[in-house]
Parts: sequence; C-alpha cells; structure tokens
Amino acid sequence: APLLKDARIATVFYTGKDYVFTEKELIALRSYGNIYIKQGRPSDLTKVVESLIVTYENQAYKFMRDRIIGRSRLGNVNQVTIDSMDKAQLRAWCVLYCGGSLRIEDTLHQYTKGKGITFDSERFDW
Repeated sequence: APLLKDARIATVFYTGKDYVFTEKELIALRSYGNIYIKQGRPSDLTKVVESLIVTYENQAYKFMRDRIIGRSRLGNVNQVTIDSMDKAQLRAWCVLYCGGSLRIEDTLHQYTKGKGITFDSERFDW
C-alpha cells in the first residue's frame, strides 16, 4: 500500500464514531502534504474519486502547459475526463480503502478495476 508521505494528494473520510480529531491533530496530519480530512462519508465515493483525479490531472496539465510555453494564447483546451485519460496516467493513481465495510470496499474495487486505477484495501473487523 502507498505511504501517506509519498502521495501527491490524499483524501481521508474518517467515519469512526468514537473519536473526533482535534485541530492540532488535523494540522499535524495535513503537514505531510496535500491531505484533505473529513469526518464523515460522501454520498457517492466513486464520484468523489473521479472528481479528484480529473481535477488534479486538469490542473497539472494547465500548470505544465503554462510553465513550458507561457500563458497559452490558445485559450481553453478540452478538459480531460476519466474516460479520456491515458491508461498509464490512470495506473499511476491508487485508491486505498481502509475500513470495515465490505460493500464500500467492493464498490471501490469494481469502480477502479473498470477504470484501470490501482486499488488496495485493508479491512478491519472491529
């Protein structure tokens, strides 16, 4: 499984009911890099995964384009979608599920398999 310090972007949806992160703990966790932590779960995890990947890839492309050729005089370029992305780009991403829900794990596994995104999981049965 990937390490948090090696990630370009990490999103954590913490759904534990017995613990609430303090502001100091959140600051310490976010100090590792581009990390978003939310206590709770979004209504559609696959849409969140797709949105994160597409947004990151579009912004990275715009940044490199502007850095290499300067502000583009070409105007707007077509936005990448998850279905138009290169297979190698998709394989570079990893969705890691750590939790106790087999349903969520299966949903994420099937989604990533269908899109060609690396998936890993670590289930606990507390």
